[in-house]
Amino acid sequence: MYYNGISFLNESIFQDVPLDEYFDLSKIFRSLSTISQLFGKKFLGKVIDLGEKEKYLNVIADSKIQLDTKTQVALSQIFPQRR
Repeated sequence: MYYNGISFLNESIFQDVPLDEYFDLSKIFRSLSTISQLFGKKFLGKVIDLGEKEKYLNVIADSKIQLDTKTQVALSQIFPQRR
């Protein structure tokens, strides 16, 4: 099983998280789970892992999504074209 989705988290759960180093969010999830404060809902739709630039760009190209100019500029800054 894995986590994939959107989280709505109260900022108070981050009070003990160090600000200047890597932190594994699963520690917080486990802690919340032990006190019955972690909830989820099964998603029965299609899930696409967009963790890699090429996968993301392929999904955008294949979906025929019409992106507005502001979004296109933002994406070009995040994912510059290869030369």
